[in-house]
Amino acid sequence: MLPYAVERAARGLAATSVVGAYPGHNTESYARIEENGFRRVRESPLSTFSIDVDRASYANVRRFIQAGERPPADAVRIEEMINYFPYEWGGAAGDQPFEVLTEVWDAPWKPEHRLVRIGLRAPSVDTEDLPPSNLVFLMDVSGSMSSPDKLPLLKKAFALLTEQLRPQDRVAIVVYAGAAGLVLPPTPGDRRARILSA
Repeated sequence: MLPYAVERAARGLAATSVVGAYPGHNTESYARIEENGFRRVRESPLSTFSIDVDRASYANVRRFIQAGERPPADAVRIEEMINYFPYEWGGAAGDQPFEVLTEVWDAPWKPEHRLVRIGLRAPSVDTEDLPPSNLVFLMDVSGSMSSPDKLPLLKKAFALLTEQLRPQDRVAIVVYAGAAGLVLPPTPGDRRARILSA
């Protein structure tokens, strides 16, 4: 026999027991950012950087500002904010795996220093050419997720996700904590209303 919450979730019903929300204080924490100092090119001629682009900091900083709060200093990750915006850089041509674009100019605050911008871009892949996606989301629906930056934010993100899905894509949702079980069996991506109502 299934536990009560699992049985109700499997039938698409909410569990009747409600876990209380945590107090309204901010428990977010961020790893300390250690700024890189200036280096002499003659002594350090090589530089490495990731091509795995992360853009989360911009949305996170915007969330703080829209809530009338000052973002914690370590939540502001400059490289992620720069990567958030699209650039008119074209893309790698023909059979090239990537393209590198560079610019050099004087630093406005210290003209004897130079700033270098390096752009790296791979060819764009049309959505139609991607294989079908099978997305399974495991969601914590306990009371601790009720603050605006958790489950409500996830619901907003889901609305954006459904705009990107194709009929051949599948989405499933499994919940745990406040309730437990399958709340959305694998569903075609073009069934947006069904996905959003889960």
